[in-house]
Amino acid sequence: MKHGDVLLDCQSPWDNGNQSWAIDQIQLYMSHFEIMTESGQWQTIDLVDNDFQAKNVALVSLICGQPNTNNLTLAFDSSIGSVEKVRFKFGVPFELNHVNPLGQPSPLNVPSMFWVWQTGHKFARVELNNKNGDWLFHLGSTGCSSASALRAPVQQCRQPNLFTVELPVQNAQLNIDFEHWFNGVSFGDMPSCKSQPDNSTCQVILTNLLNSSVKQGQ
Repeated sequence: MKHGDVLLDCQSPWDNGNQSWAIDQIQLYMSHFEIMTESGQWQTIDLVDNDFQAKNVALVSLICGQPNTNNLTLAFDSSIGSVEKVRFKFGVPFELNHVNPLGQPSPLNVPSMFWVWQTGHKFARVELNNKNGDWLFHLGSTGCSSASALRAPVQQCRQPNLFTVELPVQNAQLNIDFEHWFNGVSFGDMPSCKSQPDNSTCQVILTNLLNSSVKQGQ
């Protein structure tokens, strides 16, 4: 994970405007993985089941002060061979997103990455702080209709907010660049965003994600 040319970690500040921000945590759900081989063809690829991956959903996490919860590695099937690009969605697919997390395997059972049954999981959780306060971005589906907050919807949410991205593979590494996500966002001057459609900061970030995506998924 990086911002422009700066690799993000718990020791490096995140400079935004005239302020420096410390990373509290970055957590990202990814799903629907595909790879492009040397032949130029896309094919679905399975993840290896472990504490951070299950049902083709992976959780990448950097939580400062909690090293046992950190995971910056994706483990794919060992038979994939040479890979040129990887394509995936940020988020949890609808059929898994609203399932009771207490009955799901790790990493779909992480309490800090779940809102309620109606809205489902937080697809991304970025939280920063400095001497002047905190700033956060939580990405998830909105416009989800059900009988109550404790009931799962039976139809897709109006704003699924699943964004498909495509990244080159260089020396078996993928780099997610947050410079594209937060272009035009001033952490010190603009409010935090929890995916509210009417939030001005959310509107900027969601537009950035849509513009940098291959397509907006369902």
